[in-house]
Amino acid sequence: MSEQHTKTPWYGKAEGKFQPSDWDATISTNEDCASAPIFDKNDEVVALVVECGDGVLFDCAKLKANARRIVASVNRLAQFRVEDIENPAIDLTGFNSALEGKLRAEKQRDELLAALKVADNMLFLEGYGENSSTRKQNLAAIAKAEQ
Repeated sequence: MSEQHTKTPWYGKAEGKFQPSDWDATISTNEDCASAPIFDKNDEVVALVVECGDGVLFDCAKLKANARRIVASVNRLAQFRVEDIENPAIDLTGFNSALEGKLRAEKQRDELLAALKVADNMLFLEGYGENSSTRKQNLAAIAKAEQ
């Protein structure tokens, strides 16, 4: 079981309003660091994204982008257990399943094509010409499978 964490959704705030997307984080700076707060639905700070520098130049766009990415990731992955998110062997997106299905379908197509070619050879040996309806259907199926 996952350890307890702050419930989602998490937000950034702009102009005192919660903004789940298209959000402009409020940047706080002091002479050493800049930070962008991340809030929960009770307006409590859950996390701070911090950038420390020379006290003069901070990359505020990067700081906001990092904060937005964290909020988006946390909210998007809320339905999954932390252990599953951390495990690279678990396919959270369904991409691997879709790829496996595609490969399985391609293998079945190749097996069917081979069987159709065997059948066409047998039809030819039995004396069916290319103009017979049975052979025409078989040749059409071969052509379609080869596309």
